[in-house]
Amino acid sequence: MKTIRIASIASLAVLIFGLNESFSQPGWSSQKSGTTQSLYDVAFKDVNTGTVVGWSNTILRTVNGGAAWTAQQAGGNLLGVSFANSTTGFAVGKAATILHTTDGGATWVRQSSGLPATSDVDRVFCIDANTAVAAATGYILRTSDGGATWAKVQAANDLQSIHFVNGTVGMATTLGGRIWKTTNGGVTWTYVSPTFDALFNVCVCNASVATAVGGGGTIMRTTDGGTTWSHQTSGIYSDLWAVCFSSPSVGVAVGVEGTIIRTTDGGNSWTTLMNGKSYTLWSVCFIDQSTGFAVGDGGTILKTTSGGVTWAEESGTAGFPLQFSLGQNYPNPFNPSTTISFTLPSHSFVSLRVFDALGREVTALVSQEMTAGSHSMTWDASFVPSGLYFYRLQAGEIVRTKKMILLK
Repeated sequence: MKTIRIASIASLAVLIFGLNESFSQPGWSSQKSGTTQSLYDVAFKDVNTGTVVGWSNTILRTVNGGAAWTAQQAGGNLLGVSFANSTTGFAVGKAATILHTTDGGATWVRQSSGLPATSDVDRVFCIDANTAVAAATGYILRTSDGGATWAKVQAANDLQSIHFVNGTVGMATTLGGRIWKTTNGGVTWTYVSPTFDALFNVCVCNASVATAVGGGGTIMRTTDGGTTWSHQTSGIYSDLWAVCFSSPSVGVAVGVEGTIIRTTDGGNSWTTLMNGKSYTLWSVCFIDQSTGFAVGDGGTILKTTSGGVTWAEESGTAGFPLQFSLGQNYPNPFNPSTTISFTLPSHSFVSLRVFDALGREVTALVSQEMTAGSHSMTWDASFVPSGLYFYRLQAGEIVRTKKMILLK
């Protein structure tokens, strides 16, 4: 039986009174979406440019990191969205809806999915400007011509989500707890899991690591490409609707009652950041380890620039230091993660960035205001090759740089 996303009775209060604009939580800030409709998916291509879709023809677009959201014209009750770049993307939804844009959403064109109007298209993932794969009622769909035609490439019941880590490796989950995998860009699919509890969403980190979430707080993890899966303890017993990992170690999952949980050790342990709210969060998207968005009932759009936690929660400040310092990362050499510690004598805007040996920026670990005190950040380098790297800390006018070595 197909899952129908309908706001709970508690969430109706949010829909009626528009409480999304008054939300407040350490580490997360509410954004003014301009709607009280339920929002079911969010996609960002960079820290500034993103799109949110939802019920009753809702498509919202931001080009300034969520400071302002602009409504776009579209048709249908929408459940999923994905962009290949800043201009080209797809939105999908109820009644076999597939919409396509090549101008950043200024115009959306309806495409034929080849499915009956009683079907749903729950999620879509853009591999490139021409190639996309969608999870629909009864089938995995694929296009290689920008959506002009969609092929049924795999029969599968009650599909809920689909995610790719690159142009070849992807996974899809079903309400029946099955997981499908492709290694050729969605052309063919293989069933890779026994039956678990209902699985609503999956995030593929690399060819080996993936995490799926579902009913009753279910979290499943594989580190061998889906051959074996292990249960993880979420500490949550309500449904988890979405999960996003910014690296194989750092991830966030969201769900009913405003649940947000976070892990920094690949899911061995999960910390509850928020729970007990009157709305459901349906989707979460992280651009890097710091900047992320979550969307849900009542037009809720939440943003974090600290990975979802306050710095006091992340590192635990115990008194203010007297001087600025940047410690040597530990361990060093390392594989695959290392911790960088530093102290601030006063409240400052802090930038902590990692560069390779050629001076090219690899990642931004911190880019925000921080309080005085002792802080630490962990860098997971699973996605980069062995070699010499530099980390550069800037707080106000003070700049420090140190080197570190990754040995795989």
